[in-house]
Amino acid sequence: MMFDELPAGAGVPQEIEALARENFDLDGDDAARMPAMVWSDAPGAVRVRLVARDGARIVGVAIGSVVGTAGFLDLLVVVPDMRRRGIGSGLIGQWESRATALGAEAL
Repeated sequence: MMFDELPAGAGVPQEIEALARENFDLDGDDAARMPAMVWSDAPGAVRVRLVARDGARIVGVAIGSVVGTAGFLDLLVVVPDMRRRGIGSGLIGQWESRATALGAEAL
């Protein structure tokens, strides 16, 4: 399993929108819009955007922010066929490490 940090770039990758659409139980297209709500940098916050890859396939995502000394994990999802393999725990661990490196003392 490989974990990568993604920049804000041109926006939310389509793979992440599809992952949210398929795995969140929300009405209409709200699930696909959810990653966009937490993707962009916000004033006073630094975003941490991580994906878990199995080869080229994105199988999990963790997105959160660091505001001052506080870290907030806003979104965590792992595709159903890859759950119970430690991917979510790995994403959380990587996210915590990155947030701590950015100054978060409370997560």
